[in-house]
Amino acid sequence: MSRALRLAALVTATLASALVASPAQAADSTTLLRLGYRDGNQAHPESVDAEFEQVGFSDSVTYDAGILPLIDREPAIPSSLDIDADSCNDKGCARVLHIRFTLPEQFDGSTVVLGYSRAGSELDTIRVDGSTVANIAGREGAISFSRVVLGDLEAGEHTLSFQYNEYRRANGHYIDSISLVTLD
Repeated sequence: MSRALRLAALVTATLASALVASPAQAADSTTLLRLGYRDGNQAHPESVDAEFEQVGFSDSVTYDAGILPLIDREPAIPSSLDIDADSCNDKGCARVLHIRFTLPEQFDGSTVVLGYSRAGSELDTIRVDGSTVANIAGREGAISFSRVVLGDLEAGEHTLSFQYNEYRRANGHYIDSISLVTLD
């Protein structure tokens, strides 16, 4: 591994370790967006359906969060990511979830970290403004929590995308929570 790659891995690990307990509780951080949490705790799968209110299958859903910070407890986004309308339950699902948001000037150039919690082993491709930042696979029968350093985002509009990809059992998975925090 080259020195530059080792340094990048060390910086990423250091930033991610700053979010030990919960992205909302990290020292010197600001929560920008929180979807699917209940009173600061991650939602359990049985409570997710009550929070994400969309019915039926959509190939692509865009949720416009507006100007951050925003702590939204009842967003109109699907409860699961899937690829097949026939396997979609009546609680709502989509192949791709886009979350559009505007980062105000006061967070210009801040390092933004994504916290993503979900149930299921399938693979998701995570993109920011169309560029892939991570491919995340979960664990079957468990809720997995991932942290992804998105980098220094400039002020302005951005789109965070979660794309479901067939992998392992290929039967969809449930979104538990999505959060964005800045590290100061």
